[in-house]
Amino acid sequence: MPERNPFGKLARGFAVASVLGMGFAAAVGAGVWAGLWIDRRLGWRPIGFTLALGLLGGAAGVVFVIRTIAALDRGERGEGSGKASRRNGSEP
Repeated sequence: MPERNPFGKLARGFAVASVLGMGFAAAVGAGVWAGLWIDRRLGWRPIGFTLALGLLGGAAGVVFVIRTIAALDRGERGEGSGKASRRNGSEP
């Protein structure tokens, strides 16, 4: 069924892009913040845990983006999670 609003697809695209961008930034920001907090508690220069947890946050952000895009792709193709139907044997 076609969308009634011609800007609906564009608005959905902006919404997805903002969710992906903010989710990635939040993951990296949380990692850097936690690293800085640990480094300050231990009295270290802000490079040890800050760098390590910032990279870990970046990896978590990439995983978030990939999983979100995969879920959106499954939703657009009309598939569910697919796990239950495969266990029951209804799909090949």
